[in-house]
Amino acid sequence: PLLTLKVELEQQAADVLRPTAQLQRAELLRGLVAAGFPSELAQELGQFLHSVDRLQDASTMHGKPVSVRHFSELVASGRRILAELDAQSAAVRT
Repeated sequence: PLLTLKVELEQQAADVLRPTAQLQRAELLRGLVAAGFPSELAQELGQFLHSVDRLQDASTMHGKPVSVRHFSELVASGRRILAELDAQSAAVRT
């Protein structure tokens, strides 16, 4: 579920900027700010994506399971960012 949320967040952010283009993460985050999204939201999104990447790397390379608490915190953070991204997207389009 966490990787699905990560992919959904990346795709949502990319769709806002260029629905048909594949963007690098740094370009995506800069583009969100340039498109009128709060820089704090872009920063939070970047931190979330980086955290999930690190978690995925650790579990793949070292077989380390994530704690339930950490997993729940990441999911809650990702959902909050996704909701903010949706709300900001609607505000930017109007």
